[in-house]
Amino acid sequence: MKFQKTIAYISICALLAGTAVHQGYYRSRADELGDAEQERQRLKERKEETEKELSALEDEKDDLLVSIEKLDKKMENVSERLDEVNENYTTASTELDELTAALTLAEQDEASQYETMKKRIKYMYENGNQGYLDIILSSKSVGDFLNRVEYVNKITAYDNKMLKEYKNTKNEVTEKKEAAQEKKNQLEILQEEVELEQDNLQSLSEKKQKKLEDYTTSIDEKSDEAQAYQEEIEKKEKEIDKLLLEQAKDNGFSGERVEGGFIWPLAVSGTITSHFGRRSAPTAGASTYHKGIDIAAPAGTAIYAAADGTVTTATYSSSAGNYVMINHGNGLYTVYMHASRLYCSVGDKVSQGDRIAAVGSTGVSTGAHLHFGVISNGNYVNPEDYVSR
Repeated sequence: MKFQKTIAYISICALLAGTAVHQGYYRSRADELGDAEQERQRLKERKEETEKELSALEDEKDDLLVSIEKLDKKMENVSERLDEVNENYTTASTELDELTAALTLAEQDEASQYETMKKRIKYMYENGNQGYLDIILSSKSVGDFLNRVEYVNKITAYDNKMLKEYKNTKNEVTEKKEAAQEKKNQLEILQEEVELEQDNLQSLSEKKQKKLEDYTTSIDEKSDEAQAYQEEIEKKEKEIDKLLLEQAKDNGFSGERVEGGFIWPLAVSGTITSHFGRRSAPTAGASTYHKGIDIAAPAGTAIYAAADGTVTTATYSSSAGNYVMINHGNGLYTVYMHASRLYCSVGDKVSQGDRIAAVGSTGVSTGAHLHFGVISNGNYVNPEDYVSR
Protein backbone atom coordinates (compact mmCIF):
# COMPACT_ATOMS: atom_id res chain seq x y z
CA MET A 1 0.00 0.00 0.00
CA LYS A 2 2.81 2.28 0.93
CA PHE A 3 4.54 1.30 -2.31
CA GLN A 4 1.41 2.14 -4.33
CA LYS A 5 1.16 5.57 -2.67
CA THR A 6 4.80 6.15 -3.47
CA ILE A 7 4.23 5.22 -7.13
CA ALA A 8 1.19 7.47 -7.29
CA TYR A 9 3.14 10.36 -5.74
CA ILE A 10 5.97 9.89 -8.23
CA SER A 11 3.50 9.77 -11.11
CA ILE A 12 1.83 12.98 -9.98
CA CYS A 13 5.22 14.68 -9.59
CA ALA A 14 6.27 13.51 -13.02
CA LEU A 15 3.01 14.74 -14.52
CA LEU A 16 3.36 18.10 -12.82
CA ALA A 17 6.98 18.33 -13.90
CA GLY A 18 6.02 17.49 -17.46
CA THR A 19 3.29 20.07 -17.40
CA ALA A 20 5.72 22.66 -16.05
CA VAL A 21 8.21 21.84 -18.80
CA HIS A 22 5.45 22.00 -21.39
CA GLN A 23 4.24 25.35 -20.07
CA GLY A 24 7.82 26.61 -20.01
CA TYR A 25 8.19 25.55 -23.64
CA TYR A 26 5.08 27.49 -24.59
CA ARG A 27 6.21 30.49 -22.59
CA SER A 28 9.53 30.31 -24.42
CA ARG A 29 7.71 30.14 -27.78
CA ALA A 30 5.51 33.08 -26.78
CA ASP A 31 8.54 35.03 -25.60
CA GLU A 32 10.29 34.28 -28.88
CA LEU A 33 7.25 35.47 -30.81
CA GLY A 34 7.00 38.58 -28.63
CA ASP A 35 10.68 39.35 -29.13
CA ALA A 36 10.28 38.94 -32.89
CA GLU A 37 7.30 41.31 -32.95
CA GLN A 38 9.18 43.85 -30.80
CA GLU A 39 12.16 43.64 -33.17
CA ARG A 40 9.86 44.10 -36.16
CA GLN A 41 8.32 47.14 -34.48
CA ARG A 42 11.79 48.53 -33.75
CA LEU A 43 12.78 48.04 -37.39
CA LYS A 44 9.59 49.77 -38.54
CA GLU A 45 10.28 52.73 -36.24
CA ARG A 46 13.85 52.97 -37.53
CA LYS A 47 12.56 52.79 -41.09
CA GLU A 48 9.98 55.52 -40.40
CA GLU A 49 12.70 57.70 -38.85
CA THR A 50 14.94 57.11 -41.87
CA GLU A 51 12.06 57.92 -44.25
CA LYS A 52 11.42 61.19 -42.36
CA GLU A 53 15.11 62.07 -42.73
CA LEU A 54 14.90 61.10 -46.41
CA SER A 55 11.83 63.29 -46.90
CA ALA A 56 13.57 66.22 -45.18
CA LEU A 57 16.63 65.78 -47.42
CA GLU A 58 14.44 65.67 -50.52
CA ASP A 59 12.64 68.87 -49.42
CA GLU A 60 15.99 70.59 -48.83
CA LYS A 61 17.19 69.39 -52.22
CA ASP A 62 14.04 70.78 -53.87
CA ASP A 63 14.62 74.14 -52.14
CA LEU A 64 18.23 74.10 -53.33
CA LEU A 65 17.13 73.37 -56.91
CA VAL A 66 14.80 76.39 -56.79
CA SER A 67 17.69 78.49 -55.45
CA ILE A 68 19.99 77.24 -58.22
CA GLU A 69 17.35 78.03 -60.84
CA LYS A 70 17.10 81.62 -59.52
CA LEU A 71 20.89 81.89 -59.42
CA ASP A 72 21.17 80.65 -63.02
CA LYS A 73 18.67 83.32 -64.10
CA LYS A 74 20.66 85.97 -62.25
CA MET A 75 23.89 84.76 -63.87
CA GLU A 76 22.20 84.93 -67.26
CA ASN A 77 21.17 88.56 -66.60
CA VAL A 78 24.69 89.46 -65.43
CA SER A 79 26.16 87.83 -68.53
CA GLU A 80 23.83 89.92 -70.72
CA ARG A 81 24.84 93.07 -68.80
CA LEU A 82 28.51 92.23 -69.28
CA ASP A 83 27.99 91.74 -73.02
CA GLU A 84 26.31 95.15 -73.18
CA VAL A 85 29.12 96.81 -71.18
CA ASN A 86 31.77 95.17 -73.37
CA GLU A 87 29.96 96.34 -76.50
CA ASN A 88 29.75 99.91 -75.15
CA TYR A 89 33.41 99.75 -74.14
CA THR A 90 34.41 98.70 -77.66
CA THR A 91 32.33 101.55 -79.13
CA ALA A 92 33.89 104.05 -76.70
CA SER A 93 37.40 102.81 -77.55
CA THR A 94 36.71 103.19 -81.28
CA GLU A 95 35.30 106.69 -80.73
CA LEU A 96 38.32 107.63 -78.63
CA ASP A 97 40.70 106.38 -81.32
CA GLU A 98 38.86 108.43 -83.96
CA LEU A 99 38.95 111.56 -81.77
CA THR A 100 42.64 111.04 -81.07
CA ALA A 101 43.30 110.90 -84.83
CA ALA A 102 41.14 114.01 -85.39
CA LEU A 103 42.98 115.87 -82.64
CA THR A 104 46.31 114.96 -84.19
CA LEU A 105 45.12 116.30 -87.56
CA ALA A 106 43.80 119.52 -85.94
CA GLU A 107 47.11 120.02 -84.17
CA GLN A 108 48.92 119.50 -87.50
CA ASP A 109 46.64 122.04 -89.27
CA GLU A 110 47.15 124.56 -86.47
CA ALA A 111 50.90 124.05 -86.60
CA SER A 112 50.93 124.41 -90.41
CA GLN A 113 48.92 127.64 -90.28
CA TYR A 114 51.14 128.93 -87.50
CA GLU A 115 54.24 128.21 -89.60
CA THR A 116 52.73 130.09 -92.57
CA MET A 117 52.03 133.11 -90.39
CA LYS A 118 55.52 132.91 -88.91
CA LYS A 119 57.00 133.07 -92.41
CA ARG A 120 54.90 136.11 -93.28
CA ILE A 121 55.81 137.83 -90.03
CA LYS A 122 59.47 136.98 -90.58
CA TYR A 123 59.29 138.46 -94.10
CA MET A 124 57.73 141.65 -92.76
CA TYR A 125 60.30 141.84 -89.99
CA GLU A 126 63.26 141.31 -92.30
CA ASN A 127 62.01 143.75 -94.96
CA GLY A 128 60.26 146.12 -92.62
CA ASN A 129 57.25 147.70 -94.28
CA GLN A 130 59.16 148.06 -97.57
CA GLY A 131 57.71 144.94 -99.12
CA TYR A 132 54.12 145.97 -98.49
CA LEU A 133 55.04 149.60 -99.35
CA ASP A 134 56.44 148.49 -102.74
CA ILE A 135 53.25 146.59 -103.44
CA ILE A 136 51.18 149.66 -102.65
CA LEU A 137 53.44 152.27 -104.39
CA SER A 138 53.70 150.22 -107.55
CA SER A 139 50.00 150.82 -108.09
CA LYS A 140 49.18 152.40 -111.46
CA SER A 141 46.00 154.08 -110.34
CA VAL A 142 43.97 154.95 -107.28
CA GLY A 143 41.71 151.98 -107.93
CA ASP A 144 44.71 149.70 -108.26
CA PHE A 145 46.09 151.19 -105.05
CA LEU A 146 42.92 150.52 -103.12
CA ASN A 147 42.74 147.00 -104.48
CA ARG A 148 46.32 146.32 -103.40
CA VAL A 149 45.68 147.67 -99.86
CA GLU A 150 42.54 145.51 -99.59
CA TYR A 151 44.49 142.47 -100.79
CA VAL A 152 47.16 142.93 -98.10
CA ASN A 153 44.46 143.34 -95.44
CA LYS A 154 42.64 140.19 -96.66
CA ILE A 155 45.83 138.14 -96.40
CA THR A 156 46.32 139.27 -92.82
CA ALA A 157 42.64 138.68 -91.94
CA TYR A 158 42.70 135.25 -93.57
CA ASP A 159 45.75 134.24 -91.57
CA ASN A 160 44.06 135.31 -88.33
CA LYS A 161 40.77 133.63 -89.28
CA MET A 162 42.35 130.29 -90.18
CA LEU A 163 44.49 130.25 -87.06
CA LYS A 164 41.40 130.93 -84.94
CA GLU A 165 39.39 128.20 -86.68
CA TYR A 166 42.15 125.65 -86.24
CA LYS A 167 42.43 126.55 -82.57
CA ASN A 168 38.65 126.24 -82.11
CA THR A 169 38.64 122.87 -83.88
CA LYS A 170 41.52 121.70 -81.72
CA ASN A 171 39.75 122.82 -78.53
CA GLU A 172 36.48 121.15 -79.58
CA VAL A 173 38.20 117.86 -80.44
CA THR A 174 40.17 118.03 -77.18
CA GLU A 175 36.94 118.38 -75.17
CA LYS A 176 35.33 115.47 -77.04
CA LYS A 177 38.43 113.34 -76.51
CA GLU A 178 38.44 114.08 -72.78
CA ALA A 179 34.73 113.19 -72.57
CA ALA A 180 35.33 109.97 -74.53
CA GLN A 181 38.27 109.10 -72.27
CA GLU A 182 36.10 109.70 -69.19
CA LYS A 183 33.36 107.50 -70.65
CA LYS A 184 35.88 104.77 -71.40
CA ASN A 185 37.29 105.00 -67.86
CA GLN A 186 33.78 104.68 -66.39
CA LEU A 187 33.05 101.69 -68.63
CA GLU A 188 36.29 100.05 -67.49
CA ILE A 189 35.20 100.45 -63.87
CA LEU A 190 31.71 99.09 -64.67
CA GLN A 191 33.30 96.26 -66.63
CA GLU A 192 35.41 95.29 -63.62
CA GLU A 193 32.38 95.47 -61.30
CA VAL A 194 30.22 93.27 -63.53
CA GLU A 195 33.06 90.77 -64.05
CA LEU A 196 33.55 90.61 -60.26
CA GLU A 197 29.82 90.03 -59.77
CA GLN A 198 29.94 87.31 -62.43
CA ASP A 199 32.91 85.64 -60.71
CA ASN A 200 31.13 85.76 -57.33
CA LEU A 201 27.97 84.25 -58.80
CA GLN A 202 29.99 81.55 -60.55
CA SER A 203 31.72 80.70 -57.27
CA LEU A 204 28.34 80.56 -55.48
CA SER A 205 26.93 78.38 -58.27
CA GLU A 206 29.81 75.92 -57.93
CA LYS A 207 29.24 75.72 -54.16
CA LYS A 208 25.52 75.09 -54.67
CA GLN A 209 26.24 72.41 -57.28
CA LYS A 210 28.60 70.71 -54.81
CA LYS A 211 25.90 70.90 -52.14
CA LEU A 212 23.41 69.44 -54.62
CA GLU A 213 25.75 66.51 -55.24
CA ASP A 214 26.06 66.02 -51.47
CA TYR A 215 22.26 66.00 -51.10
CA THR A 216 21.93 63.48 -53.93
CA THR A 217 24.51 61.22 -52.28
CA SER A 218 22.81 61.52 -48.87
CA ILE A 219 19.39 60.81 -50.40
CA ASP A 220 20.72 57.71 -52.16
CA GLU A 221 22.28 56.51 -48.91
CA LYS A 222 19.08 57.14 -46.92
CA SER A 223 17.02 55.44 -49.61
CA ASP A 224 19.30 52.40 -49.45
CA GLU A 225 19.07 52.47 -45.66
CA ALA A 226 15.26 52.55 -45.76
CA GLN A 227 15.24 49.70 -48.29
CA ALA A 228 17.57 47.69 -46.05
CA TYR A 229 15.19 48.20 -43.12
CA GLN A 230 12.27 47.11 -45.32
CA GLU A 231 14.11 43.93 -46.26
CA GLU A 232 14.85 43.24 -42.58
CA ILE A 233 11.18 43.86 -41.74
CA GLU A 234 10.08 41.37 -44.40
CA LYS A 235 12.55 38.81 -43.05
CA LYS A 236 11.23 39.38 -39.54
CA GLU A 237 7.64 39.01 -40.76
CA LYS A 238 8.53 35.66 -42.32
CA GLU A 239 10.11 34.65 -39.02
CA ILE A 240 6.92 35.68 -37.17
CA ASP A 241 4.78 33.73 -39.64
CA LYS A 242 6.97 30.70 -39.06
CA LEU A 243 6.69 31.10 -35.29
CA LEU A 244 2.91 31.40 -35.54
CA LEU A 245 2.72 28.19 -37.53
CA GLU A 246 5.03 26.43 -35.10
CA GLN A 247 2.91 27.72 -32.24
CA ALA A 248 -0.15 26.27 -33.91
CA LYS A 249 1.61 22.93 -34.39
CA ASP A 250 2.73 23.03 -30.76
CA ASN A 251 -0.94 23.06 -29.78
CA GLY A 252 -1.17 19.62 -31.43
CA PHE A 253 -4.12 20.33 -33.70
CA SER A 254 -3.94 18.40 -36.97
CA GLY A 255 -7.63 18.70 -37.97
CA GLU A 256 -9.46 16.99 -40.80
CA ARG A 257 -9.08 17.54 -44.51
CA VAL A 258 -11.34 20.38 -45.62
CA GLU A 259 -14.34 19.23 -47.60
CA GLY A 260 -16.62 21.48 -49.58
CA GLY A 261 -14.34 24.56 -49.70
CA PHE A 262 -14.48 27.86 -47.80
CA ILE A 263 -17.35 30.26 -47.26
CA TRP A 264 -17.18 34.07 -47.24
CA PRO A 265 -15.86 34.97 -43.75
CA LEU A 266 -18.21 37.92 -43.08
CA ALA A 267 -21.91 38.45 -42.45
CA VAL A 268 -21.87 41.11 -45.21
CA SER A 269 -20.30 41.12 -48.66
CA GLY A 270 -18.15 44.16 -47.80
CA THR A 271 -15.61 45.70 -50.14
CA ILE A 272 -12.11 44.36 -50.81
CA THR A 273 -9.96 47.45 -50.27
CA SER A 274 -6.56 45.76 -50.60
CA HIS A 275 -5.79 42.60 -52.53
CA PHE A 276 -3.11 39.96 -52.02
CA GLY A 277 0.48 40.76 -53.05
CA ARG A 278 2.64 43.83 -53.53
CA ARG A 279 1.15 47.19 -52.58
CA SER A 280 1.98 50.62 -51.20
CA ALA A 281 1.79 50.58 -47.42
CA PRO A 282 -1.59 52.18 -46.52
CA THR A 283 -0.25 53.47 -43.20
CA ALA A 284 2.93 53.61 -41.14
CA GLY A 285 3.87 50.15 -39.91
CA ALA A 286 1.87 48.32 -42.59
CA SER A 287 3.55 45.77 -44.84
CA THR A 288 4.25 46.48 -48.51
CA TYR A 289 3.59 42.81 -49.33
CA HIS A 290 0.00 42.03 -48.41
CA LYS A 291 -0.41 38.45 -47.18
CA GLY A 292 -4.17 38.43 -47.41
CA ILE A 293 -7.12 40.56 -48.43
CA ASP A 294 -8.65 43.51 -46.55
CA ILE A 295 -12.46 43.55 -46.51
CA ALA A 296 -14.05 46.80 -45.35
CA ALA A 297 -17.14 46.25 -43.17
CA PRO A 298 -18.97 48.07 -40.35
CA ALA A 299 -17.44 47.69 -36.91
CA GLY A 300 -19.05 44.82 -35.00
CA THR A 301 -19.95 42.81 -38.13
CA ALA A 302 -19.78 39.08 -37.42
CA ILE A 303 -16.68 37.21 -38.61
CA TYR A 304 -17.28 33.56 -39.50
CA ALA A 305 -15.01 30.51 -39.65
CA ALA A 306 -14.43 29.89 -43.35
CA ALA A 307 -14.39 26.12 -42.77
CA ASP A 308 -14.37 23.50 -40.02
CA GLY A 309 -11.26 23.45 -37.90
CA THR A 310 -9.56 24.01 -34.57
CA VAL A 311 -8.56 27.40 -33.15
CA THR A 312 -4.79 27.41 -32.71
CA THR A 313 -4.34 31.11 -31.92
CA ALA A 314 -6.70 33.66 -30.35
CA THR A 315 -4.70 36.58 -29.01
CA TYR A 316 -3.55 40.18 -29.50
CA SER A 317 -0.58 41.47 -31.50
CA SER A 318 0.61 45.07 -31.93
CA SER A 319 0.35 44.74 -35.71
CA ALA A 320 -2.52 42.24 -36.22
CA GLY A 321 -4.57 43.50 -33.27
CA ASN A 322 -7.03 40.90 -31.98
CA TYR A 323 -6.71 37.93 -34.32
CA VAL A 324 -7.62 34.27 -34.72
CA MET A 325 -5.85 31.43 -36.55
CA ILE A 326 -7.72 28.23 -37.42
CA ASN A 327 -6.12 24.92 -38.45
CA HIS A 328 -8.24 23.19 -41.10
CA GLY A 329 -5.90 20.25 -41.56
CA ASN A 330 -3.76 19.12 -44.46
CA GLY A 331 -1.41 22.09 -43.92
CA LEU A 332 -4.20 24.65 -44.42
CA TYR A 333 -4.82 27.57 -42.02
CA THR A 334 -6.95 30.71 -42.09
CA VAL A 335 -6.17 33.97 -40.28
CA TYR A 336 -8.64 36.70 -39.18
CA MET A 337 -7.07 40.00 -38.01
CA HIS A 338 -7.98 43.43 -36.49
CA ALA A 339 -11.09 42.16 -34.66
CA SER A 340 -12.80 44.30 -32.04
CA ARG A 341 -13.76 41.17 -30.03
CA LEU A 342 -12.90 37.47 -30.07
CA TYR A 343 -15.59 34.84 -29.45
CA CYS A 344 -13.33 31.78 -29.40
CA SER A 345 -10.30 30.45 -27.54
CA VAL A 346 -7.32 28.25 -28.34
CA GLY A 347 -8.46 24.61 -28.63
CA ASP A 348 -12.05 25.39 -29.63
CA LYS A 349 -13.48 23.18 -32.35
CA VAL A 350 -15.36 25.40 -34.79
CA SER A 351 -17.67 24.59 -37.65
CA GLN A 352 -17.93 26.39 -40.94
CA GLY A 353 -20.06 29.51 -40.39
CA ASP A 354 -19.51 29.75 -36.61
CA ARG A 355 -19.09 33.31 -35.35
CA ILE A 356 -15.51 33.57 -34.10
CA ALA A 357 -14.98 37.36 -33.84
CA ALA A 358 -16.32 40.83 -34.70
CA VAL A 359 -14.93 43.34 -37.19
CA GLY A 360 -12.79 46.11 -35.67
CA SER A 361 -9.74 48.27 -36.26
CA THR A 362 -7.20 47.05 -33.71
CA GLY A 363 -3.44 46.87 -34.34
CA VAL A 364 -1.99 48.59 -37.41
CA SER A 365 -5.20 49.56 -39.19
CA THR A 366 -6.74 52.47 -41.08
CA GLY A 367 -10.37 51.67 -40.29
CA ALA A 368 -12.87 48.92 -39.52
CA HIS A 369 -12.09 45.90 -41.70
CA LEU A 370 -11.18 42.21 -41.69
CA HIS A 371 -7.76 41.07 -42.84
CA PHE A 372 -8.41 37.53 -44.08
CA GLY A 373 -5.42 35.32 -44.87
CA VAL A 374 -4.89 31.73 -46.02
CA ILE A 375 -1.75 29.68 -45.30
CA SER A 376 -1.04 26.54 -47.30
CA ASN A 377 1.89 24.33 -46.25
CA GLY A 378 3.62 27.21 -44.50
CA ASN A 379 3.15 29.82 -47.26
CA TYR A 380 0.60 32.61 -47.55
CA VAL A 381 -1.56 32.19 -50.66
CA ASN A 382 -4.19 34.35 -52.33
CA PRO A 383 -7.48 34.02 -50.36
CA GLU A 384 -9.47 34.95 -53.46
CA ASP A 385 -8.54 31.54 -54.84
CA TYR A 386 -10.50 30.00 -51.93
CA VAL A 387 -13.46 32.31 -51.28
CA SER A 388 -15.84 34.51 -53.24
CA ARG A 389 -18.75 36.73 -52.30
